[in-house]
Amino acid sequence: MHSPLSEPLLFLDFDGVLHANDAPPPRRFERAGALVALLQRWPGLTVVVSSSWRLHHSWPALLDSLPRALAARLDTRTGAAVVGRYARHREIVDCWRLLGDRRPWRALDDAAWEFPPHCEQLIACDGARGVQQAQLDELECWLIGLSNLECALGHIEPRPAPEQMARTIQLLQGLPARSPVSVAWLQRELRLGYREAVRVLAETEGELLSPMDSEGRRWRL
Repeated sequence: MHSPLSEPLLFLDFDGVLHANDAPPPRRFERAGALVALLQRWPGLTVVVSSSWRLHHSWPALLDSLPRALAARLDTRTGAAVVGRYARHREIVDCWRLLGDRRPWRALDDAAWEFPPHCEQLIACDGARGVQQAQLDELECWLIGLSNLECALGHIEPRPAPEQMARTIQLLQGLPARSPVSVAWLQRELRLGYREAVRVLAETEGELLSPMDSEGRRWRL
């Protein structure tokens, strides 16, 4: 059984976080790269879209609108819109309960008025600038704290399920030598979540695949 501490959640807003609220289309998602760099260090973090973009785009269209490296890290989105006081917080809590209400979470959001006062889970961004290093440092400090607690509790990340490994090996064995393989590619091919794809690819390093290169790819041996 997974420890709930090993599966933290990040609820992600777009406008005012991944770009300034008034950003023209060419400057949208200009802060995404800084967030992706952090996410690459934390493959166990589940990223959930809490932005109102989820209400106006289908899931495939939403992913297509984002930088590919960020789209590959998104697991799901919050549900129907809530009307009234602290609406964003209520939307997140409804989703959190469905995903597992023992899992710790944080929200990157610029709409502080949509959360209760002094909400400890909110990492508030300046909507005129988008997420900055101070907020990313706050997020990473929280993740480091959870990781240290996991170590103290002796938690060990479980190995991939045998059926996942069997499907992955069958797929990889059908590739020509020197074919590039990425986490995002495996997610698309086998409809795996990000964490599962990371784990199963790591299990095949040195046998079917080379170690990961600087661009996040492995190569079929």
